[in-house]
Amino acid sequence: MGKSFSILALVLMTSAGVMGQQTVNVGPGDDIGAAIQQAGAEGTVIFAPGWYDLKPVNPDNRYGIRLTPELDGITLRGAGPGTDPSTATILDGEAWFVATGFRIETFDVTIDGFTILHMWDEAFEPYGDALNVEIRNCWSLACDSGADNDGTAGSGDPDNPEDLIRYKNCIFARGGDDGTDTEGDSSILFENCDFYDWDSDIMENVDNTTVYVRNTIFHAGALSDDLVGGALLELKNCVFFDPKGSDVDGIGGLAPEGNTVIIDGVAGDPLYVNVGYDVYYLDLDFHLRPGSPALTAGRDASGNPTFAGALGPAQ
Repeated sequence: MGKSFSILALVLMTSAGVMGQQTVNVGPGDDIGAAIQQAGAEGTVIFAPGWYDLKPVNPDNRYGIRLTPELDGITLRGAGPGTDPSTATILDGEAWFVATGFRIETFDVTIDGFTILHMWDEAFEPYGDALNVEIRNCWSLACDSGADNDGTAGSGDPDNPEDLIRYKNCIFARGGDDGTDTEGDSSILFENCDFYDWDSDIMENVDNTTVYVRNTIFHAGALSDDLVGGALLELKNCVFFDPKGSDVDGIGGLAPEGNTVIIDGVAGDPLYVNVGYDVYYLDLDFHLRPGSPALTAGRDASGNPTFAGALGPAQ
């Protein structure tokens, strides 16, 4: 009796664990919300390449994808960023007036390998108790804002990255408002990212926010030339460029405000492969041309020179 009961208990526990940690595959036209719920906490949702017309999960808040508190530890993995739906996972919010691409309300989350287009508010919104969230290899193109980091938890210690919301190898380009907004008590890390051509501030940090930026390129647009600091904005091994003739090129032209610290910054044209005010946003190419100062402006974990920006040298 005791042995049979132990075996039954083991089977039940194993079944429960499997149900909460599933890997679920989705493609264009599938119910993404249902797939996320099926994967559950610590599960994984794998998105096939293709063009996805996101629909709001709720007509009142208009989030495209919402990760609620019970979904801790979940991973959402796309096929990679890009603008070719045969190889990239592209999430488009235009047709259904989606406000936010990813609303993140939980912890230990990984989002990897997406292009996010046409969100009416922002591509990403880590919110409330979001903690230890890593967003990597993602592009925000033609969204009103790239990210709105709103009151997220964290200690603000770059030596303990699990305490931070982390954006790695991400591109924030060609939007109607700010490249990113950070407010409340949020603690954020941007590493090897690109900020390009925003209509308002390139980066706006307010309230008691702590933002660390590493190996990142800031390229002003026709209207965007401000980096606004909150409690602390620390920029290390970054490249700064303002192409407008009326402004001073580089760091001075980007008008840093607030409590901003710049360490080992480089002022100069990053020499992207294909950018410009006349370049269609789906044709922008943020690889680096030969001779770019960004090719050696960054530093790796050992302190050796590496590239700044998300993509590295053109092949």
